[in-house]
Amino acid sequence: MRQLTAHYPRSAHSLVDLSCSKGYFVFHARCQMGMERVLGVDIDRNTLEMCHLLNSHFSLRHGTTFTEMRLRDLAHQAEVTDVDFDVALLVNTYQYMRLGSGLEPAAGSSHRELFQMLSRVCRGRVIFHNRLELSDLQESVQREARPDAKTDYHPAEILSAASEFFQIRRVGGSALRPILLLDNRRGYTWRESLNDF
Repeated sequence: MRQLTAHYPRSAHSLVDLSCSKGYFVFHARCQMGMERVLGVDIDRNTLEMCHLLNSHFSLRHGTTFTEMRLRDLAHQAEVTDVDFDVALLVNTYQYMRLGSGLEPAAGSSHRELFQMLSRVCRGRVIFHNRLELSDLQESVQREARPDAKTDYHPAEILSAASEFFQIRRVGGSALRPILLLDNRRGYTWRESLNDF
């Protein structure tokens, strides 16, 4: 966890976890990092029920929200309301957004579309820790993916699309599963320098 949370800029006041599971990063951001507005997003209703139950006993539940929402809807909401996030976590989830899963079809038709939506959701920093090679993905994901989506699932295509919307810095992880800091080109407004950790 520390290898990811260490890269939250000090000036960040809001966070969205784009696949929150049990809400660990969400609760941590609110309680340990003092962020004022945190959102956990997932498409698994059972997981979200657990998050809602935990949140009902959380002393900082005001400002802590969990919801079932797709990336496209979240991006549209951010655009319409002009309310986005300082930090977004995208951890072990990107392959499902691009290729789909048994629970949900792909969130976008291309890497470019996905990163464009991410840039609307997060004006600051996306912390990206995902598998970048098709051969490294879970067998079920590879098997269920549409053939046209499989052809461009490799690091060069992913990073090329991301670089249109974000400045990219690698800060750890492995060759196939790097930890990347994606700083939004349209609105990176941190008051401190890029060397903020």
